[in-house]
Amino acid sequence: MSSLLKMLDVLLRNGHGPEEKKNIPQNGFDITMTSDMESKADEMCNLSEGVPETMGISPDQ
Repeated sequence: MSSLLKMLDVLLRNGHGPEEKKNIPQNGFDITMTSDMESKADEMCNLSEGVPETMGISPDQ
C-alpha cells in the first residue's frame, strides 16, 4: 500500500480524535502541517462526525 493510502486509512478511521489526526501527517509521515492544512483537518473531522449521525449510524460502526 502506498504511503498516501496508508495515511488516508489512518486519518479516516474513527479511532483517532481531531487533535491526534492533525498530528498524524507530521509525526507518522514527515509532512509539515500548515495552518491551512490544520483548518482543513478540522473541517474533515467535523464532517466525519456529522455524516454518520445524519444517516442514523453509530460513530463506533
